[in-house]
Amino acid sequence: MCLLHDVYGWKDSDGKVQRKAKDPREGRVVATLRYEWYWMWNQHYNPSQWIMVLDARDSYFQRNPFADLPRRSNPEGMTQGLLYFFGENTEATRLGKSTKNVNWLRNGYGAPVLDALRTKPTICSGSTMGEQIAMEQYLRALVNEKDESSIRMTGADQGFHNYLYYSHKLANVLAIQSLTVFEQGYGLINNLGALRKKPLSEWGNLYNNRTHEVFNFDGTLSPVVHQWDRDKDLFHFLFKNKFRDVQQDWERRKKEMSVANKS
Repeated sequence: MCLLHDVYGWKDSDGKVQRKAKDPREGRVVATLRYEWYWMWNQHYNPSQWIMVLDARDSYFQRNPFADLPRRSNPEGMTQGLLYFFGENTEATRLGKSTKNVNWLRNGYGAPVLDALRTKPTICSGSTMGEQIAMEQYLRALVNEKDESSIRMTGADQGFHNYLYYSHKLANVLAIQSLTVFEQGYGLINNLGALRKKPLSEWGNLYNNRTHEVFNFDGTLSPVVHQWDRDKDLFHFLFKNKFRDVQQDWERRKKEMSVANKS
């Protein structure tokens, strides 16, 4: 369990830290604590800038997910922003079909909330995008869900994430212009985890096992692939090829930097 000791504090008029604060809350698992760090990092961006929070371990990019996002022609003084959530496959799973989701919701909110959400599509907490002004409010809200809950389980952030959406807690937040949930295979981030019951190549046109590319259901290349390691073929391809290429590129860059520093 982790605490945020000495992260917050008090500064004088010149910006010098006068005193640091101890975290009075109970410890949180890293998977939950990260949202408070996300919130802190979020403060360094302008209101109109797009931000993505993503599970890094099991994600990779096939093309730039920020290339075709809507941009503000006049962001000066903007007070609202867009927020994007990304779902898991509704044919393969629902909140009530997953033991983990059931436990997160039951332990976080109780049986009545679990029963109300059993048949709802699962929204993935490990992949979210939004304009800074909207993301700030979402991240603040998710941190608050933990502060109001006694649940200590790793992964509980998924319960918080789904509860925030289905309870409509974010619906009246003034800084969030709109909240869009993209179904699996129709958004900028393609969540594959729920599809592990059979090979990706058997889910329509989602995966080309010759080129090892992942597609959305409309035939376009998925910009971001999340939870790639659940599919055996894609897993082995990435480990044998992509990871090797990345490592070789990194070694080459290190040598170039070493030579540049010596000259």
